[in-house]
Amino acid sequence: MEVKIHRQKINVESTTQIEFIDITEKVQDAVEKSGIRQGQALIYVPHT
Repeated sequence: MEVKIHRQKINVESTTQIEFIDITEKVQDAVEKSGIRQGQALIYVPHT
């Protein structure tokens, strides 16, 4: 069994101090482009 790892950085900028931004499509695109069809996706969202 081959283990595949894909890492991708997605930059998102907010326009106000407090804002909810839906990144679902961006994450779905990243997973699709990775070519990986089975497994887990870890999404890390740091904030400042």
